[in-house]
Amino acid sequence: MRTALPDGGRRRTENIDRIVIDIVRKADRPVSAYAIVAETRRLGSPMVPTQVYRSIDRLICAHRVERIASLKAFVPADACQRLHLICAECGEVCSIRIEAAEKVLGDLCQRSAFMRKCAHLEMAGICPSCAA
Repeated sequence: MRTALPDGGRRRTENIDRIVIDIVRKADRPVSAYAIVAETRRLGSPMVPTQVYRSIDRLICAHRVERIASLKAFVPADACQRLHLICAECGEVCSIRIEAAEKVLGDLCQRSAFMRKCAHLEMAGICPSCAA
């Protein structure tokens, strides 16, 4: 599939996905779809929101991007499950590996005969900087 460029040319979906994943990876915090749109304009490779949302959907399916639902934002995904700790004051996000929880969640799913694909865990609270 190709999408139109402002000059009438076409951009391949692989190129769109590469631009989007690069923006997500380079961000120092979770990034929203509209922030991605704004960054594509700043970089001189403008996209419309529907292009970004379609790309995000493909990247999530490919396990390259993870959605932080409570922030309506995206972060790079990796192979292990993570717990995203979100500060309710400043919005800072700290992602930590949840090895112990992975086993507990796996056991719960096994007892329920539920085949999990992935787990996205979020917890709101106050970060050490805001608590001080």
